[in-house]
Amino acid sequence: MRRLPFIYIEDDIYEELICSICQEPLQNPILTEKCDHLYCRSCIVAHLELEKSCPLCREPLTMRELRDAPRLITNVLEKLLIQCNTCKTQMRHHLFPAHQSECNFQCPLGCGSIVRVCTLNDHERLCKRRLVSCTARDIKCAWSGMRGDLENHLASCAFEQMRHVIGHYQNQVEALQEKNEFLETTIVEMRVKCESVLEKHEADIKSLTKDVNQVRAQAPKNENTDSCAIL
Repeated sequence: MRRLPFIYIEDDIYEELICSICQEPLQNPILTEKCDHLYCRSCIVAHLELEKSCPLCREPLTMRELRDAPRLITNVLEKLLIQCNTCKTQMRHHLFPAHQSECNFQCPLGCGSIVRVCTLNDHERLCKRRLVSCTARDIKCAWSGMRGDLENHLASCAFEQMRHVIGHYQNQVEALQEKNEFLETTIVEMRVKCESVLEKHEADIKSLTKDVNQVRAQAPKNENTDSCAIL
């Protein structure tokens, strides 16, 4: 079930305005053309990907048979009273999109700053209470902590202070690894060539052995023939 960024705080919502799939008030309501049933757009689309029928009456149903709900339904839904999950402000549903871009609340990381929902990602990226790793993580420093403590850590981080030395040796190690990979590849290629040459020599030896055996097999016959000719 999807989680909305707000909650409905009205108790008496018409049953006809409740989506039978998610059991929540309709969001972007859609009407089925044949049976006149209402669903949330996202709910019925997800349902039809699995089953081509109306969830309520089981009549055959396709995406082409969906229509936007009448404006009257949308108007009633927009007047429902809701409460923002972030700042707890109460308002009519149709006011929420505008409110969401201006919604102010305390930083969820606990730095005490008041931020807007629309700038939350930017704030969290720079928040002093965000957990970060040392900038020398790439050379094996295992420190992690709040962004606000990073500067103090860097002042005494042995890895960061020795970065140029460690980096030099890392470059040498990487160069040796590349050379080792090249040598291993060369060895494999030479092994393949040697095996190919060996197979060819073995084939040549077999062929020569066969020829020698044939010559040997014919030699006694030739001697007998020569003896008969002399007699």
